[in-house]
Amino acid sequence: MEVHRLEPTMTVQSIISWKNIIKRFITDNGRYENFLEAYLNDDKKIDNIRHVYGENVQLDSADIRQTVKLYAEMNILANALINEGDKNRAFIATSKRCSYLCELYIRFARTKGYDIYISGTYRKIYHLWKLLDVNDDIFYNKSLSYILKKLNQIIKDETLNLTEEIASSDSETGSVGSNENSTSHNVNKEFRSIFKEI
Repeated sequence: MEVHRLEPTMTVQSIISWKNIIKRFITDNGRYENFLEAYLNDDKKIDNIRHVYGENVQLDSADIRQTVKLYAEMNILANALINEGDKNRAFIATSKRCSYLCELYIRFARTKGYDIYISGTYRKIYHLWKLLDVNDDIFYNKSLSYILKKLNQIIKDETLNLTEEIASSDSETGSVGSNENSTSHNVNKEFRSIFKEI
């Protein structure tokens, strides 16, 4: 067994405004305003937004910078495996289970022939997660594309779910909900658990 001490990696970078992200999926201004109102009237969602964008929430601000961190799994992947081109079987054990983004990255690495095993996953997205820098530009670009595609699907499904709830509550005054709405809720249950920290 070899022990390597890896330095923590942190970077200050800009983050995209909430409005910019949501407007990619809800292009109609009326639907966006309804979505915004419903979102801002939910205390839990407001707390999550404050967690990401700060106490003085400015949903359309393009001037937000945060310090993102390279998670332990990603540090090991970059320095011990991917940059070395080592595709031998590797087990990565950390003090915490993998976040959803780490899990996605490991899934992608597996599609490229890396034989990586982890002790478990946490199924949560954390906004301070840093994509690792690797020497292979093609690998880097494809991994970024893979993760963005998955995240876009989660955001699309979550915005669709909330807009359906808004439409349902507007059309069904006083009713608990239709079977269609219940089905939509069940389909998006996994996305809701993943989406908690966004």
